[in-house]
Amino acid sequence: MEELTPLHEDHLDRLQHVYTDLLTEQKYDGVLLYSGHPTFHFADDQPRSFKSYAHFLHWVPLPGIAYSLLASTDQTA
Repeated sequence: MEELTPLHEDHLDRLQHVYTDLLTEQKYDGVLLYSGHPTFHFADDQPRSFKSYAHFLHWVPLPGIAYSLLASTDQTA
C-alpha cells in the first residue's frame, strides 16, 4: 500500500490543477461533488447495490461511502 501513496498524491495534485483551471476558465468559485446514496426497492427494507459516483471516486477512493460531499474551490481567487 505504501507504493500507492505517491501515485495517489500525484493523482490528487493533477486533479486539483485541472479543477482549478476549469473553475477559473468558467468563472466559478468552486464545485461540490456528492458521493450519492443507496436507493430502496418499493416496499422493501433492503437497499439496491450501491457504489459512489465516479466524479466523487476520482478524489476519494472509497466506493461504498454514501451521503458525503467534497468541496473543491479555486485556490487562486
